[in-house]
Amino acid sequence: MSFLISPEELKGLIGKDDVKLVDARRREDYLQGHINQAISIPIHDVIRALDAESLRKLFSSKGISQEDTVVVYDDEKGVYAGRVAWSLEYIGHKKVKLLDLSYSDLIKHEYYNNKISKEEEKFKEGKLDINLNESILANLEFVKGLIESRDGFIIDVRERLNYLEAHIPTAQTMPWKVFIGDKKLFKDADRIKRLLFNRGIMQDSNIVTYCGGAGTLSGISFYALRLAGFSKVRLYVRSFLEWKELNLPVEVVKDANYWDLSAY
Repeated sequence: MSFLISPEELKGLIGKDDVKLVDARRREDYLQGHINQAISIPIHDVIRALDAESLRKLFSSKGISQEDTVVVYDDEKGVYAGRVAWSLEYIGHKKVKLLDLSYSDLIKHEYYNNKISKEEEKFKEGKLDINLNESILANLEFVKGLIESRDGFIIDVRERLNYLEAHIPTAQTMPWKVFIGDKKLFKDADRIKRLLFNRGIMQDSNIVTYCGGAGTLSGISFYALRLAGFSKVRLYVRSFLEWKELNLPVEVVKDANYWDLSAY
């Protein structure tokens, strides 16, 4: 079953007790208007939860339980929603979905435009367990091991200029926007697959995505690759921020030409 859910599919889920609609935008944006019954879990609260137990407490305090289907949305092309969804999956939640549309586009639909609320949703504390899904996490040691073994690929999803200035050794550049669609969250899965295949990255390759620091841009990229059928994808949550803080070696591209500076 796909982790993406369309606005049409969501219609049949809103209002069910075992469905939680999560608004990952900033709290001030949520209070200006959100989909009726959506729960506010701002991206910054998730980023500040630095371990599994902190994540469990955060999500359960917002009424999310183990058996719920959780649908996450934002208004940032999935950047916030992807990181929130990944965090739920990391602590072992099995029913996490991304809304295949941004909030601004969603409320253009008459059905949802009539369901905008400015009242905060009331909820009871949920019951969540921790069953860590280590297979989607790349920690520092995993990244170092991949560099040494060359048994996989590291993808830097920051803007191209950031990559040229400094990046993790052996990393390839694929700015996150190359995966993002115009009217839907992502480009067609086959198109994403071709982008990876053109780099020699196959669907059974070990892959790590990373960005500048909080794992947001690399989080939505993680889901783009999963959509295209790449099954061994991990997110380096601390990303380049940790790498630089530890003063680890970096690679630099000097004398970049026009194509190096282009979007892709």
